Amino acid sequence: MTEDLNEVPLFRGLTREQFEELFSWVKRKDFASGDLLLKEGDKADGMYIIARGTVEAYKDAGKTRISLAKLEGPTALGELGFLAGGSRSANVVACSKVVGAFLPADIFKKKIAEQNHTAYRISYNLARIVSQRMRESLGRIAELSEKLSQKDNLTQSQLDVTLVLNQVAQNAMLGKKE
Repeated sequence: MTEDLNEVPLFRGLTREQFEELFSWVKRKDFASGDLLLKEGDKADGMYIIARGTVEAYKDAGKTRISLAKLEGPTALGELGFLAGGSRSANVVACSKVVGAFLPADIFKKKIAEQNHTAYRISYNLARIVSQRMRESLGRIAELSEKLSQKDNLTQSQLDVTLVLNQVAQNAMLGKKE
């Protein structure tokens, strides 16, 4: 079983003992299709580990729902708020039955303060996951920006959005802050 779980990016490199330790920190959470897992703006009090099922991350823009990503288990979600603190950056809804677990941030922070090796390994793996997702997002931003810039008769606000998207993508690739 440990070999199978090591195929999951979040768990890569964990030993059997570390898996047992991690499982003692989490609380099982299952969701039905349509259930809201995360609400944009809520306090980020932990992270979900999805074993099975599909979820969609989205933002509401007025009456429009903007889909950011569909994630299929096994995966982690809520990792940005979990790592950085603050509030949730998007809504996440279950698209199917979801089997998962919740890792409370306060427990994880305590383990980090204790210099716990399992918490360190998970932090390292989360950094890799976040980096990969950022790379994918930057690619989508560049693609959308290119499509916008090729359209005829763009309004000034559409041109402004295109320029901002290009600048965000460039800054992120160079590691600059906004």
